[in-house]
Amino acid sequence: MMKSKKLMAVLALVFCFTLVLTSCSSGSSSSAAPASSAPPASSSAAEAAPPDVQPSDQLGFDSTERVTFGTASIGGAAYTWGAAWSQVVSEYVPNLEVTPEATGGPVPNIGLINSKQSDIGLCTDTSAYEAFYGLETFAGTTNPDIRNMFCAYPSAFQAFAIEGKGIETMSDMSGKIVGFGPAGSSGDLVGHNVLRVLDIVPASDMLLAWSDLIGNLKDDMCNACVDMGGYPHASRQELEATHNIKFIQLTDEEMAKIQAAYPYYLPGTIPAGTYKNMTEDYQTVVTWNDIICHKDMDEEIVYQLTRAAFETAEKLSEVSSVAQFTIPENIKYCTIPLHPGAIRYYEEIGVELLDAHYPPERPRS
Repeated sequence: MMKSKKLMAVLALVFCFTLVLTSCSSGSSSSAAPASSAPPASSSAAEAAPPDVQPSDQLGFDSTERVTFGTASIGGAAYTWGAAWSQVVSEYVPNLEVTPEATGGPVPNIGLINSKQSDIGLCTDTSAYEAFYGLETFAGTTNPDIRNMFCAYPSAFQAFAIEGKGIETMSDMSGKIVGFGPAGSSGDLVGHNVLRVLDIVPASDMLLAWSDLIGNLKDDMCNACVDMGGYPHASRQELEATHNIKFIQLTDEEMAKIQAAYPYYLPGTIPAGTYKNMTEDYQTVVTWNDIICHKDMDEEIVYQLTRAAFETAEKLSEVSSVAQFTIPENIKYCTIPLHPGAIRYYEEIGVELLDAHYPPERPRS
């Protein structure tokens, strides 16, 4: 019964996601992504500006506060975003130092948060949901102490190979060497889930940093790669500088199978032109990237980090195109409880939260 209730909650969030994007797209041009997709990459930073509010509390600290931030492997979109975000926020908030740390991605970050070895961590919302409720990779072990702060940007499933190497469809990966990114990364978790649902069995898996996987693709030591990451991804840009990339589209039937198994993998597209060889919209599934922390983290630090994330989004957009997605209202895509410090900020600026966003230590008033 509990699993059924959790699934219904996720389906409700998916329904909310579709309704919101449909309403947002009604006034956009024909070149915008479909209503069911992640927000189009062409949205301006001005459109993503936070509400015109003046939070009452003073920004900054009287003495230096240091925050460690688990990101992902060097060379990936998550690490690049995390390093840039850390610098911008550290410069913006007086006496705050955010230090990004290279990690294996969501699973290691959840472990680091639980053990309090990292203060905050980047994690796909799908992994946060599975960890919180003890599903999939986390089966049998719930993680009730993780809390969300904000949704940063969407990640999309991407499957690709070098053009002309015989990988034209998803099924062509059966019996081939497939790269998934580092162990415990979103590419590892979601990639294996997707291939399993589609009955695709590689000859072997490569779980390496993206910089190493791209080198192996070029040297024919790897046949294809799958990932769940931000876009454009630095590793794909590196590859397309010297090779033509074949982006492998999911068919309608494959999309239906994936969503039947994982209803919290949302339908979306990567817009045409995101990569040199992506000449048409790329149909895929998406999730959002959360910044998570432990429930025991200091409330004032979480409040100021959450506030700074939105107040620096325009500045961050100068170096990261995905900063356009960092707006308070996107917290509706979060599927786990929030930290009280984050709740304080959202309530302060009038963003409506779901009942499920309130943890036991901070019930809805």
